[in-house]
Amino acid sequence: MTPAPHLPDDLGGLLAPYLARQRWYAGPEDLDPGEVRVVETRELCSTGGGQRHLHLAVVDAAGSRYQVLVGERPAGEHAEFLQGHADSMIAGLEGRYLYDAVVDPELARELLPIVTGGVEAATLVRPVGAEQSNTSLVYDDRIILKVFRRLVAGRNPDVEVTTALARVGFEHVARPVGVWRSGDLDLAFAQEFLAGGAEGWALALTSLRDFYDSGDPEPAAAGGDFSGEARRLGVVTAQLHV
Repeated sequence: MTPAPHLPDDLGGLLAPYLARQRWYAGPEDLDPGEVRVVETRELCSTGGGQRHLHLAVVDAAGSRYQVLVGERPAGEHAEFLQGHADSMIAGLEGRYLYDAVVDPELARELLPIVTGGVEAATLVRPVGAEQSNTSLVYDDRIILKVFRRLVAGRNPDVEVTTALARVGFEHVARPVGVWRSGDLDLAFAQEFLAGGAEGWALALTSLRDFYDSGDPEPAAAGGDFSGEARRLGVVTAQLHV
């Protein structure tokens, strides 16, 4: 384990109640602090004249590994981004407090050049919805960064499949921008963000809703006929498998 300055020795115990509150945590709700073991910690960067810190923490909780990006700020320093994100607080300590750094725009911006090896940077960052197993951040509406929360040894399928398809020239995947790894763990994956894109599943459900609401036996008459999109999806899926 690589120690990170500033983080307390009992970080594992402090993270137990935080983990139990997260949507992406897959273990028992009554997580015992003694079941959380810190595997790796690392300070990634500091800002604000060295007063604010971004740390990586990989922990083993009830037999599974999880990634937490820990933000650290001086006690009393205003953090408007935490409003409405009470579940992102980790602990208040003497003279400082710890929280999930993905909700902090200042520290989240610092993560993109870390993941891309300094190739990419951004001015604006925003989180994407409420995901079950990962956390995604969008930078300047041109790059999306997926932070993997539950970690499994070996290549993450999102990374392995997408990079393999891009490598052979398949054009229907978002262009990979960077992969961040630690040992045999994929920690994060950055890709081109398709700002004008829409999720096919959401389009299909909307089409069905409009069709049933209309009462018309012809889908096209409902104004939400999904047959053209479905055909294109089938063609792209076939090309993918080929």
